[in-house]
Amino acid sequence: MATAAVSPTSAATSAASLASVVRLNGIAGSLPVYEPSKVVSKADGFIRLRSADPMSKVISFYDKALKSGRWRIITASKTAARASIVAMHGDTGAGITIGSAGPAGTSISVLLCQC
Repeated sequence: MATAAVSPTSAATSAASLASVVRLNGIAGSLPVYEPSKVVSKADGFIRLRSADPMSKVISFYDKALKSGRWRIITASKTAARASIVAMHGDTGAGITIGSAGPAGTSISVLLCQC
């Protein structure tokens, strides 16, 4: 799969218009962007998405992506309203938060950092 840096775009840009795998500001340890989703906001090493899909489907997607990418899970907390995962891949850390966005679907936040 190709990788691409997330470049500045307006809010609500379709995640489908981004590469299916992103490196946030060139940080190694890429994670796939959940699709279908829309970019709500982004900053250095951070992206927030919104999807109409149910939270359970998004959680399953990131569980599989972390496992197939050989990320080491540091902590994982899952409730009916929110899931939070912290993982490491080499010297790259990832924080993924998935939560209910009410009738709008699911909110997804991904933070990558060099640790």
